[in-house]
Amino acid sequence: VGGVALGVLFGFFLEFTDDTIRSEDTIRTILGKDMPSLGWTPYIKDVDKVEKDFPALFVLNDPDASVSERFRSIANNIAYSLPKKIQVLSINSTDMSEGKTTVICNIAAAYAMAGKKVILIDGDFRKPAIESFFKLKRSKVGLVDSAINNIPLEKCIVRPTEKIPNLHILPPGMGTRNPNALYNSERFSQIIGKLKNVYDYVIIDCPPLSYGSEFTHLAKHLDGF
Repeated sequence: VGGVALGVLFGFFLEFTDDTIRSEDTIRTILGKDMPSLGWTPYIKDVDKVEKDFPALFVLNDPDASVSERFRSIANNIAYSLPKKIQVLSINSTDMSEGKTTVICNIAAAYAMAGKKVILIDGDFRKPAIESFFKLKRSKVGLVDSAINNIPLEKCIVRPTEKIPNLHILPPGMGTRNPNALYNSERFSQIIGKLKNVYDYVIIDCPPLSYGSEFTHLAKHLDGF
């Protein structure tokens, strides 16, 4: 009897000290009931074993799958459920390997497959991942080259796949050791302004918050984060 009682007490203790976030209700308990929820995605194992051109691009590989529907739901909530129009946005994470780039690419593809013109900007100069996600070789010119050397954007933008003609990529190009200065520059503001005139959505992939300080400077260009 004593052993059972101690086991039950130990179970309650573990439950009381467990701070793992397992549901939207837990998030609202921590951040408040008014915090909007854009959605959730399932955990998927063995993505690399999928025999597709882009294994993690679920909305293209299997549009009718539940995981694809989850990404489309998030995309729709960004577009229609928030109090203001979102055109330039970033999706971020605290640490690496949390699925940030996978979410960004699937949401961008969902918009493009729905008829919207979308450009993905790879703003992570430390560890760019957009091109590798789409199995592309590293581009010689990109965002940094356009911002610093005034190379026309038309020469830097890439179409990752003919299957989604409305989806384009602006790779980092040569990269920079001072992304803070780039995001603060007038030239970067001009680039964002030009892209807003052409594309329905401008989505920026930037480094995790624990690895880079430039997001503070990038945030002023965003409609939503």
